[in-house]
Amino acid sequence: MQSYNWNNSITNHDYSKQPFSQVFFGNPTSKTKGASGGKITLIYEAGECVKKLNLKATQTGKGYQIQAGFK
Repeated sequence: MQSYNWNNSITNHDYSKQPFSQVFFGNPTSKTKGASGGKITLIYEAGECVKKLNLKATQTGKGYQIQAGFK
C-alpha cells in the first residue's frame, strides 16, 4: 500500500494530515500444480515517512491487515 498526499521533492511534510487507510492483502494463491503455499513475508516502511505514518500490520492466517495514517 503506497499513498501520498504529495509527490514532490519537498521534505518535512505534516504526516499527521495523511488520511487513515486500511487494506487487507491476502497470501498469494494459484491453481497451478506445484505453485501453492505462498505467503507475504515482509511489511515495511520506506523513505522519509518511516515511523511517522502510524503503520500497523496484523498478520492473520490468510495474509495481512494493514492500517496507516490518521483519523
